[in-house]
Amino acid sequence: MNYLDLVQRYGIFLSSRNFQTNLLQIMGNKLLFLSQIRGNRTLLLLQIMGNNAVFLSQIKGKRAIIGTTDTTSGA
Repeated sequence: MNYLDLVQRYGIFLSSRNFQTNLLQIMGNKLLFLSQIRGNRTLLLLQIMGNNAVFLSQIKGKRAIIGTTDTTSGA
């Protein structure tokens, strides 16, 4: 089973169930993190470049900054 097979099977399965989930798949040296997959979309998919791990969510610029402190208050 290759990567596209996993994407099609899990993506279509999860979207047809219409719920949110966190799906973690480790393939070789690459880490895929699919977060909050919603029913109307076939998939929210990240693109893996080279051997880097890329996180699904709004990634802007050249890289995602992980572990930054957020001082905004959501009260």
